[in-house]
This record gives sequence, structure tokens and C-alpha cells, in this order.
Amino acid sequence: MRNNPEKIEQNLRTVAEMNLNIGRERERLDKMEADLQLEIALAKGEDGKPLFSNDSLRKAAFNKAILENGEHAVISQSLEHLERDRLYLLALIERLRLEFKLYLLDHQAEITANSST
Repeated sequence: MRNNPEKIEQNLRTVAEMNLNIGRERERLDKMEADLQLEIALAKGEDGKPLFSNDSLRKAAFNKAILENGEHAVISQSLEHLERDRLYLLALIERLRLEFKLYLLDHQAEITANSST
């Protein structure tokens, strides 16, 4: 438990890296979704008229396109795993902090007991 501060620091560095990766993955999803929305909004039929003339049709076309997009599914799943692992790591960091506090309290109580005898 004495080396918990070092473990905490290492885990916080890992969390920082995970935060960067999560941000990158979210940006990839956002770009992919924006590209799809733009493609749908600009889609025209052979007659030159919009294929998706109202919000409901555009939203339905977007949802269908997202569900059918394998790359989007892979990135979403990867992001979900990263976020879950990040939460687990934050829970571990909290446990390490609490264990170290208990260690310090025990150590302080031991010193106090030895100095009073």
C-alpha cells in the first residue's frame, strides 16, 4: 500500500490516454454522422427533386444508414468498451486512494501508540 501513490499516478496517466482516445473516436463518429446527414440532405432523385423531402424522412434515412454502416458499429462498440474500461479504472483509482488513506491512518495510530508508551 505504500506504493499506492505511484499506482494512482500510473492509472491516472492511463485514464488521460483513454480520454484522448475517447475524444478521437467520438470525433470519428461525429464526422461519419455529419457526412451521412449531408449526403441524405443533398440526395436528389432522377427528377432533381430531394429524395427525402421532410425531417421525418431524413431522420429515418439517417437511422437506417447508421444501422447498416459496419464501420460506425465497430467504432461505437470500441468507444463503449473504452468508456467502460475508463470507469473501471477510475473505480480502481478511488479504491487505491482509500486504501492509502487507511494505511496512513493505521501508520499514524501506530506511531501515536508507540510514542505514548
